Amino acid sequence: MDTCAGAYPIDPDDRIMEQMAWVFAPYTDARSQGKISHLNPIEMETIIDAVLDRISLYSIGQGQLQKPDIRYNVIGGGKDWKLVEEIGGDARTHMRAEGICAFASYRGEENGRYLYSIGNLSPYGGFDLLLLYQKLNQVEDLQGNDVWGGSDNCGGSPRERGSSLCPQDLAKLIEDCQRNLAWPARSRLGLLK
Repeated sequence: MDTCAGAYPIDPDDRIMEQMAWVFAPYTDARSQGKISHLNPIEMETIIDAVLDRISLYSIGQGQLQKPDIRYNVIGGGKDWKLVEEIGGDARTHMRAEGICAFASYRGEENGRYLYSIGNLSPYGGFDLLLLYQKLNQVEDLQGNDVWGGSDNCGGSPRERGSSLCPQDLAKLIEDCQRNLAWPARSRLGLLK
């Protein structure tokens, strides 16, 4: 799941989703409640241990089923990506099944700062996240460890201080960045004079 930005490419109505929803519920519940970035090491270890216990039970045929929560709302975005608000812990699998390959997820506001996840749900297209992190850090004049960042498939806003960009400003900046990235590629292909 981690290598797919939390959205393994399976049918959200498949029985395996109910099995996975139960196995990973300790983690997805904490994530959807916005607790992950505030956990101390002992609390995170407790969640990992709970998931490992459920994996063990599942592997010996004693797993349970839980209806996955795949709800999300599209609140903006652009041509090839969506700005969403994830409601359920399994929303990304549903997003991917509905054709969303790149997303920015608004996770709320704390102390006047905004919290986001950002990612690619498919290895074919989407954002150049490493370049996008650089642009977002440049726009917000962020340096050090608490900055926009992550991997080439999923990351987010600074964990401690959040972002100064409201959802509308973030959407505009991402759309501008996506449009600017398209121009050099079109030029190389001889589509521009």
